[in-house]
Amino acid sequence: MKRFLIDNFGRGLDTTRNPTLVRPGYARISRNLIHNRGEDRAELRAGIDRVYATRPSANPVYGLFEYINNAGTITRLIQVNGSLRSFTLSPGDTTTEIDSGHQTTGLARFTTFLNFWIEADARDNNYIGNGTAGYPFQINAPTSNPSLALASGSDMSVGAYRYDYARYSSITGEISPAYGTASSITTTTGNQRVAFTLTLATSEQFDQLRIYRTRVGGTQYYELTTQNTGSPMSYTDTTADASLTTVSTIHTSAGATNTNRPVGATDVVYHRGRIHLIGLTGNRSRHRWSQLNSYSFDSTTDARHDVDADDGDFLFRGFSYDGALILMKDHSIHIMNGDVDELSFTWQVVSDKETGIGCYCPFTGVATPIGVIFQGECGVYLYRPGMREPQRISDSIQDDLEDLDYSRRLLFVGGFDPCNRVYLLSVTPSGATTNTRTYAYFIDTGYWSDWRYGMGNIDVSNWALIHNSTSRMKAYLGESEGWVYESDADTGNDGVTSGTESGTATGGTSTTVTDTGAAFRTTGNGLTDITATVRAAGTNSYESQEISSNTGTILTTATFTTAPAASDAYYVGAIEGILSLGRFDFDDAGYKRFHAINFEFQSQSHSIQLLLGFTVDGDTQPSTITAFSQSSIFRISVPVNRIGVGISPYIRTVGVDHPFEILKVEIDYDLLGVRSNP
Repeated sequence: MKRFLIDNFGRGLDTTRNPTLVRPGYARISRNLIHNRGEDRAELRAGIDRVYATRPSANPVYGLFEYINNAGTITRLIQVNGSLRSFTLSPGDTTTEIDSGHQTTGLARFTTFLNFWIEADARDNNYIGNGTAGYPFQINAPTSNPSLALASGSDMSVGAYRYDYARYSSITGEISPAYGTASSITTTTGNQRVAFTLTLATSEQFDQLRIYRTRVGGTQYYELTTQNTGSPMSYTDTTADASLTTVSTIHTSAGATNTNRPVGATDVVYHRGRIHLIGLTGNRSRHRWSQLNSYSFDSTTDARHDVDADDGDFLFRGFSYDGALILMKDHSIHIMNGDVDELSFTWQVVSDKETGIGCYCPFTGVATPIGVIFQGECGVYLYRPGMREPQRISDSIQDDLEDLDYSRRLLFVGGFDPCNRVYLLSVTPSGATTNTRTYAYFIDTGYWSDWRYGMGNIDVSNWALIHNSTSRMKAYLGESEGWVYESDADTGNDGVTSGTESGTATGGTSTTVTDTGAAFRTTGNGLTDITATVRAAGTNSYESQEISSNTGTILTTATFTTAPAASDAYYVGAIEGILSLGRFDFDDAGYKRFHAINFEFQSQSHSIQLLLGFTVDGDTQPSTITAFSQSSIFRISVPVNRIGVGISPYIRTVGVDHPFEILKVEIDYDLLGVRSNP
C-alpha cells in the first residue's frame, strides 16, 4: 500500500472548471478560509458581529464612514434610504439621524478635510458636516423674495435702498449665492427704518441668513447683518449708511454673482491640501480641485481637468497614493504628478482605452499597503505609482469572475481587512440580486478564498475601515437590509451578539425552529436577517434559512424544504467552512484502489463537527460526520474502498464556535496496473 501526503493546501482558491487542472496546493472550493499563514495551513475565518440592535431601515447601507474631528472624537456614519445617521458600537443601541434628503440608489464616498467630513453623494449633490449636522456642500441660492416695509424712525437717510440676502451655515461657514433680484424700498421723512421679513421652508439645510444692503441711491452691496433663521424671520434695519463698511464678496456693482462650487460628484479625495471632486454632474470626465487648504473652488479653467473627455467612459474614482493622484475611468488609468501650483505638475497615462484596463467596477477600488486593488472588465488588478502597468491578480478565480451580473457593477464594492491583511471583493453572482459573494485576496500570499457571510444570506453593500470598541481598526460591512457588522470579530458566528447560538430543537414546522430551553436574543429587531441552520438528526443533511422574527424560544424563518423536528441540531449564525481539493492521480493515468483518507486537524478549544468526504472520478460519496470536544491535534480516518483514476478529498464544517486548522491529508492506495481509457 502506498501513502500520498498532502501537506500543502494553503494556496487558496482555483476555480478552473476542470478539476484535473487545479494546481497542487490549491482548492476547487475554499469557503470562509484564511490562507495567509503559510502554504501548508488553512483555517476558518472569525465571525462578524452586528453593531446595533435596531436598524434604521430595511434598505442597503450605501454610505459608511468614520469621521474623526480635531479633538479626536469619533462619529461613525451610515447612509440608509436617503438618511445620513450616526451609530455607536453598543449592541443594544439604535442610530441617530444627522441629515436627510440624500440619494437612495447609489454609493456615497467620504473624506475628512479641515475638521469636517465631505461627502460625494454619488449623483445628486455633495455634502459637508460635522458629528451632529450636515449641509449641502453647495448651499443653493434663495428662491423667495423678502418682504420690505417702512418703520418709523430717523436712523437711515431718505431715499431709495436695495436689499438682498444669502443662505449661510454657521457650522461650516458656507454661503450660498445671493437671491440676486433686488428688493427696493424708498424711505421717507420719519419713516427711516426698514422691516425685513422672510418666511422660510422648514426643510432648509442652513441655520442663518446674511442680509446685504446698498447705501442710499447706490448699487454696491455691503454686509448688513447675519440673522438666525426662523419662520418667519424678522429684522428691523436701523443702520446708518456710514456704518456700512464691509463690501459684499458675493456681489458686484451690477448685482449678485454665483459661487463656483461643483454640485455633484461620484468621488471626493483629499490630496496635498486640497479637495478633489471626481466625475462631476454634467461632465463625468471632469475633475476639479479646491484652493489650497480651502473649500473654495477657482472659477478659472486652471482648477479643472477633463480626463479623455471624448472617450465615452466615466471618471468614477480617485486615490491619493504615494504622493500621486490616481484617477480611474471605466477602461483607463491616469496619474496627476506634482502639485497644481508647481511647474512640475504633469499628467501621465498609465493605461488608455485601447489597453482597456480601468476600474470598470468603480467602487471595488481600495487603497491597500501594496497598492490600489480594483476590478476591471477582465479581472482584478493591482496598481501603484511606479509600476509600468497594472498587474492582474485574479487568474485563479477568473472562471468565477466571468459568471457575475455586471449589470450591477456600479454596486460591486471592495474593502480591506487590516487584521487579516486581506482585500475583500463583494460582487453579485449571476441569478442573484445582491452582493452575496465576497472574494478574499490575501495580499501577503496572493491567494484567494470565497467568503460567504451568514451562509450566503448576509450580503455586502458597503465596506469601511472603522475603529472598534477597543480602538482597533477593523473592516466593517454594511448590508442590503440596513445592518452594519464588524468583521474579524471575537466570535464564532455571523451576527449573533448575545443569547443562545446553538442547541437541539424541541420541535418545529416548515417555518419555525423551537427550543423551549433557549434564550434567543430579542433586543431591538432580535435575530431578524440572521441565518438559522438545521442538521437533521441522524444524517449529514444541513439546511439554512433566514430568520424573519423571533421570540426567546422560537425562530420564525423562510420555508425549510424539510421541516425541523425535535432532536434536530440547530445553529444561529453558522459559519460554513469548506476545503475541496483538486483531483489527485499521482501522475499516473492508471486505475488505483483507494483504501482510506486520513485527515489531521488542530482544534482550538471548542467542540468541532466535521463532515469529511471524497470524490472518485467525480462520483460523490456520502460524508462522515465527526464531533470533537478537545483542544488538540487529532486524526480521522475515512474509509474509501473505491477503484478509480483520481480522488478529491474535501472537508466541511457547519456550525458556531468551530475554529480549526487543517494540518495534513494522507491518501492510502494501491496501483492496479490497469490503464484507464484515454
